[in-house]
Amino acid sequence: MKIKNVSKKLILLFIVSIFFILGLYLCFKWQEKVDKGTIVVLNGTSSAGKSSISNVLKEKYQFKHSFLDNHMYNLIAEWIEKRILVKTGEEISLGRNDQSLIEKNFIKAMTDLELDERDYDWELVSPTEEQDNLALKSFLNMLEESKKESCNGNNVIVDTLFDTEDDHSAIKKNLSGFDVKF
Repeated sequence: MKIKNVSKKLILLFIVSIFFILGLYLCFKWQEKVDKGTIVVLNGTSSAGKSSISNVLKEKYQFKHSFLDNHMYNLIAEWIEKRILVKTGEEISLGRNDQSLIEKNFIKAMTDLELDERDYDWELVSPTEEQDNLALKSFLNMLEESKKESCNGNNVIVDTLFDTEDDHSAIKKNLSGFDVKF
């Protein structure tokens, strides 16, 4: 009797295992593979037309757009928010991903809290090393965002300004394994 019950349990376990393995196989077989999107790096001086080209690619071909200024403004906004919190105890939000909104909220905060704008001027208050670190962090955030979008199958425009061959090499190295066009 006990042998029959054990045999039945083993057979049931075997059948359940087969269905489980078959289910996993079918899941992986039918799972849609997403190809990486292309990353287009636009480099040029201020007012060279990078944003205009980006806007055409966004509208016509549904490219995602990642630009360095946006990441810089987000990190500077975070820096200002922390500075205001430390100096006044007030917790504020300047917003993110919208340069004009951040500037508008900054001016409002300065007025509402009666603060001296010069105490929050990034270039006056911050040491050069801190500014360089923020620029590097912004740059790396921009590249990481671009890689994530590409991995999701989106084509991405990276709107940036790099000055040296080292900057160009850093972009190539950081985006290795991706389809990048300069």
